[in-house]
Amino acid sequence: MINRYLALISYSSILLYYFLRLRDFMKFGEVLTLSQKSIYSAEISIMDKYRNYYFTLWNFILQIIFLLLSIINESSELASIKTFQVPLNRIRSLLFYGLVFPGTLVVTSTFWTIWNIDEGLILPRDVVQYFPPVLNHTLHTLIIIPLVIQTLLEKKNEMVLFRKVAPLLVTYILAYAFVYIFIYSQQGVWLYPFFNVLNWPQRIGYGIFNVILALTYQKIGLSLQKVRKTNNQEQEFRKVE
Repeated sequence: MINRYLALISYSSILLYYFLRLRDFMKFGEVLTLSQKSIYSAEISIMDKYRNYYFTLWNFILQIIFLLLSIINESSELASIKTFQVPLNRIRSLLFYGLVFPGTLVVTSTFWTIWNIDEGLILPRDVVQYFPPVLNHTLHTLIIIPLVIQTLLEKKNEMVLFRKVAPLLVTYILAYAFVYIFIYSQQGVWLYPFFNVLNWPQRIGYGIFNVILALTYQKIGLSLQKVRKTNNQEQEFRKVE
């Protein structure tokens, strides 16, 4: 019971913060247009125009959906509304292990690895100096927090199988790859600048690496799920004794 209250408070606070930062992100180009026209370059224009197609934003939206589901799920359990508990719990688990957990780790690890090599390879150089650090860390660092909370407060009856969520993850990544390449084919623009320094074999190789990386993170998440369930079972066994 205490865990559910903690989860509800935590998820609600994070969701409110996320909405505030999402508003900032959606207004980023608008703010520059109005107040800093002199530095509104072609690179910033591209980011503003295609901001809805960054994988980072897709992941952020998935986290918001997950948080909403979690709040509804926890509230229904606290209110003992049994009608929605099972389907909500199932959808929440599939979303978390299928997309949110691996997608978030891909975003965080990939972004900061490339950022530490050269900031201009992951964000347009004209954007880097005007991109608010708070927004940057919200989109690429603080997104780890919901993963930690969900893992620590995991329910003992939630079990998701790799063979069920792996196809979901691969489909999601391929769908993004299609959209990403389609934008390039139509506009001649790579949303992430480091694609400009890669040739096609390297781009394909990077795409394959991303799929493997995401599936690896997914396996890690599912392994943590099993460890958590085992610990809960041991605790229940001790109570019985």
